[in-house]
Amino acid sequence: MKTDISLKSLLVAAAIAAGAVLASADDAAQTDMRVNPVLSMADTCSMAAETYPFLDTALNTINFNGDDWSVLGERFRSAAQGKGKFSVLYLGDSHVQADFGGAVVRSVLSESSRPAGRGLVVPFKLASTNEPVDYAMSLGKCDYTSSRLLKKPWNTDMPFTGIGVRPDAENFAVDVSCRTSFSTMDFYYTGPEPAVRAVVAESGDTLRWSGVSRGDGRTALRLDTLVNRAVVTFDGGGSTTFAAVELLADTVGTVVHSIGNNGATYSSYLGIDGFGKGIASLSPDLIVVALGTNEAFGKLSATGFTESVDRLVRSLRVSCPEAKLLLVTPVECFRTVYRRSKASKGRRSRRRAVKTVNTDILLVRNLLLDYAGSHSVPVYDHYAVAGGKGAADKLKSAGLLGRDGVHFTAGGYRLWGNLLGGALLENLYQPADSIGE
Repeated sequence: MKTDISLKSLLVAAAIAAGAVLASADDAAQTDMRVNPVLSMADTCSMAAETYPFLDTALNTINFNGDDWSVLGERFRSAAQGKGKFSVLYLGDSHVQADFGGAVVRSVLSESSRPAGRGLVVPFKLASTNEPVDYAMSLGKCDYTSSRLLKKPWNTDMPFTGIGVRPDAENFAVDVSCRTSFSTMDFYYTGPEPAVRAVVAESGDTLRWSGVSRGDGRTALRLDTLVNRAVVTFDGGGSTTFAAVELLADTVGTVVHSIGNNGATYSSYLGIDGFGKGIASLSPDLIVVALGTNEAFGKLSATGFTESVDRLVRSLRVSCPEAKLLLVTPVECFRTVYRRSKASKGRRSRRRAVKTVNTDILLVRNLLLDYAGSHSVPVYDHYAVAGGKGAADKLKSAGLLGRDGVHFTAGGYRLWGNLLGGALLENLYQPADSIGE
C-alpha cells in the first residue's frame, strides 16, 4: 500500500511539474509577443467613429477630476498664433512605440495649431525593435552596442527614452532622415559630449550650422535651411550613448513627442535613472500616459499597481511642475491560454491555443479611474470609448484588433489616435473659463 501511495504521489508531482513547465513556457511566449510584437499593417479601417456602432463616442472626452486646464488651453492657442511653442509628450508601451496612433494625434493637434516639427525620433531599429515608418536613423558602417528598456541586463547606459545606442568608435556619423522637414536637430545622450565636426545634406553638400551645448546630455544644432535628411559627423565617441534626436522646423507652434517601449509598464520607466530629468528636458506642457496593458498579463496586485502609478505620477509632477497630466486606460483585449484536449483511444492529448478575454484589463482600468479620481488627475477612459466589456470580440471582427488579440492593426491605432486627438483638441480650444469644469 505504501508503495502505491508513493507511486501515486510521484505521478501527481510529475504532472504538476509538467503543468508548471507548460505554464512557464506559455507565459514566456505571451511575454515575447508583447515585448517583440508582430504588428498588422492592415489599414483598411475607417477613421470615422460612426463606422463602428459599438463605440461609445459620447464618452470620447476627458474627465478632469477637478483639474483646471485653462492655462494649458491658453498656451495651445498662443502657439497656434505663433506666440511660443506648445509641447505634448505621449508616453506608453507598444501601443505608442509604433506611432500609428501617435502620428494621428500629432497631425490633429499640430495641424489645428501650427506645426513646429516632427519632434522626438528614437533609434528603435538600431536597437533591433520596430520603429515608426516616417523616419530612419543609422550609424553607417560603425559598430555599436544597444540596449532596450525591457531587455535586461542593459548593455549601455539607459536614457530616458528606454533605448540606448552607443557607437563603438571615437569618430562616427549619425544619419537621420524624416518625411517632415527640419532645420533643428537636438541630440539627447548620456555620457561625455561628442564634438560635432560636420553636417552634410542628402545631396552631399555641406550644410552651414551653429551648435549650442545645453549641458546635461543635450546638444542643439541649428541648420541654415530646411532638410529631410542630414548626416552629422561626431568626434569623441566610444562612451556616449544616444537616446534620441528632436527634429523641429520652427521655434513656435505645436510639437507632439512619442516615447513608447514594447512591454513597458508604469514601473518600467521608474527603473531609469534620471527619467524625470530627461522628460523635463523636453519642456512638455502636457504629458499623456497610456500604460497598463502589460500589467494585466502578469501577477497583478491592486496595491502594487496603484503604488507604481502613484510613483510615476509623482515623479513627473516633481520633474515637470508646469505640465499637466492625462492618464489613458487600456482597452479590453485577449490573452492566449493553452488547454489539453481529451485523449482519445490510441491518441495522445494535444495542446491547443485558445484566446479568452483578459479580465484583468478591467481591473487595471478601474484602478486607474479610482487613482485619477482621488488624486485630481484627468483621465481619458479608452476602455469605455471602445465599447467597454465585450469590446474585444467586436474590435476583432471589425478589423481593428490584430491577430494576436492584444495589439491593434495600423488602421485601428489610427482610429484611436483620431479619437484621442479629437478629445484633446476639443478641450484645448474651449474658452478658458470652461476648461476643466
